[in-house]
Amino acid sequence: MTSQKMHQLPYVWQDLLEVMAMERWLKPKTLQTYSGAIAQLLRFVGAERIPSSIERSDVLEWRRAVARHAGNPGGIAERSWNSYCRQLHAIYNFGIKSEPRLIECEVSPFSGVQLREPIKPKKTLPDNGIFHIREVMEECRRWEVVHQKPSQLYPVWFWRVVIETFYWTGIRLSQLLGIRPEHVNLKRQFIVGVAEHEKNGREHYYPIVGELLPWISMLMSSASLAGVQRDNQLFNVNIWNHRTRKTTMDVDQVEKWFQRLSRLAGYPVSPHRFRHTFATELLASGQGDVVKTQVALNHRDIKSTLDYVSVPRDAVRRYVEQRHTQATHHSYDLLKLRRDTV
Repeated sequence: MTSQKMHQLPYVWQDLLEVMAMERWLKPKTLQTYSGAIAQLLRFVGAERIPSSIERSDVLEWRRAVARHAGNPGGIAERSWNSYCRQLHAIYNFGIKSEPRLIECEVSPFSGVQLREPIKPKKTLPDNGIFHIREVMEECRRWEVVHQKPSQLYPVWFWRVVIETFYWTGIRLSQLLGIRPEHVNLKRQFIVGVAEHEKNGREHYYPIVGELLPWISMLMSSASLAGVQRDNQLFNVNIWNHRTRKTTMDVDQVEKWFQRLSRLAGYPVSPHRFRHTFATELLASGQGDVVKTQVALNHRDIKSTLDYVSVPRDAVRRYVEQRHTQATHHSYDLLKLRRDTV
């Protein structure tokens, strides 16, 4: 988190976050998230309130004022409210348990105030969505060749590499942006996901399957010809798109490109949808293995892996029909046994 953002908080809260950051060795992004949650709380209860003065009744009033319910249909979603609660609960737990105690409370006022979140369909691509996306990109590539001008997905060859990497590895966007040429081993066919860019802080190896190998090889060759050094960002569209003034590719740049792709495809497409699709298709395959899928996604908790998976309705129907078939055979065997016995 930037220090400028921290200084926008009252000094008592700022001091608390600084100690927490030092003790827990928090990442800047995590610290920024905590700061944002505090800012939202103080916007409701008042900037003059100190941590130990916040009571459970304050939190419940805040929840009723901002969360979505029948009397407040325009409020924030349950997931957003729960996110604030988790962050503030973590801050309070740290302050209460620290020595010396930084928050004079016995129990966190954010304990047990989360809302039940509605279960929504998993964010996966439509059936055969990857084939449609490839067709859309191929049309843009042909347009660039014929008209000798950039298309909406320019440069198509680079973004095709990005798409194939997301599809075949299930990699997170933050990790993709952190890949350097030195992290790619074409001979042994893997990409090293360094710990600092992994969500769980654990190094991971992404296999380069046969279908992905030619795309990564092309990117590596193009980067070498462009003078990209081993410790430079590899997935950097700005190297080949001179219409931009940026030197490194960032999240905002990728998200805007995916918005253009979504409009052309006719449905939402995002890096995270590729990750959910990756998990779902792995488990839906004939040799689907939840433990291996967990490893492929670099999840610490297998519950996170299961939360990523969307079971198609047709698959559920076939599974139920399989039980019916087995039951029919069992009934036939029993009937045959009775006749033979008689």
